Amino acid sequence: MQGSFNRVQAVLSGKRPDRLPFFDNIHNDAVLAHFHGRSVEPGDEAGGLHAVTEALDGTHAGGYSPGVPREYTDAYGRQIKRTRWTTWTSNRRYASAEAFVASQHAEFAAAPADAPVDFAGNEWYLCARALFDRVGSSLYMPLGGPCSMFMACYGALGLEQFSYFLADEPAIFSEILDRQMIHGCRWAECLPKDDPFPAVMLADDLAFKSGTIVRPEWMRQEYFPRLTRLISAIKRRGKHVIFHSDGNLNAVVDDLVAAGIDALNPIETASGMNLADLHRRHPQLVLMGGIPVTDVLAIGTPATVRDAVVRAIEDTEGRSLIGSDSEIANSVPLANFLALREAVLTYAV
Repeated sequence: MQGSFNRVQAVLSGKRPDRLPFFDNIHNDAVLAHFHGRSVEPGDEAGGLHAVTEALDGTHAGGYSPGVPREYTDAYGRQIKRTRWTTWTSNRRYASAEAFVASQHAEFAAAPADAPVDFAGNEWYLCARALFDRVGSSLYMPLGGPCSMFMACYGALGLEQFSYFLADEPAIFSEILDRQMIHGCRWAECLPKDDPFPAVMLADDLAFKSGTIVRPEWMRQEYFPRLTRLISAIKRRGKHVIFHSDGNLNAVVDDLVAAGIDALNPIETASGMNLADLHRRHPQLVLMGGIPVTDVLAIGTPATVRDAVVRAIEDTEGRSLIGSDSEIANSVPLANFLALREAVLTYAV
């Protein structure tokens, strides 16, 4: 949409836009087809990007079309299953915590964390820049961040093994977090001088619907000091920092703000997050999302969707980028998405 880039940038900079921006992630075949004018087939990133640019002011980087379904085994022996919009990955299994520690140390030795990052030869980055150049001022796209520090601790293991190994060998997770932080800071330092992205989105799932995956006290000791250093390195490059995590983050929102984030996404209200409460606690924090998918967008009426949008805007006094509290999945009827979009675009700021 015309002027989208400046609109989102204004909100993130604490300024008043001409209207509130609409920021979301569309994984919905009917919505993409509506805005593209025809079906977006698997692998048609250009068609998906066209639809997203017509539908939204801003979105996550990458993944604009459904994927080609396939199954394969990766270099670590994990089974990968890709459906149209979701990828399922089996966990790596270890005989013991000691075996896990040994494997991590071998991987550390093979890939130094502080090695320079070659953006000129990085295919993913070059693709992201090409997309950015293509959409111009019509779509706000943050650059995907360099690492997911906490997810690096449990992502390949799965939560069960992670829980046992954290109890048996806690020091290895401090090492993993250190490596991720060092790599992330090096990544920020090596960004090209002409890098055009105004923001970096750090995605790191920290919570279940009931609360954080590990105790907040552990996170304050191990995770947040390192996150603060990473965010500082990114901000030294003049970028806003958007933090993405699903789940109930109420116990650690203060810590995220203290670490330096400018915006929080997607505000999973179905898990107990509350826009009005978050805005009262941190009025300068930009809240991105907050419109429930499960009990509003998926099963509500266009009228209830519009009511939810107005309430979200008023609860945040306009210090928000309105969107869903997860993503626009295929469970969301087209009529409800259109009601969501219209309510955002026509609200008088």
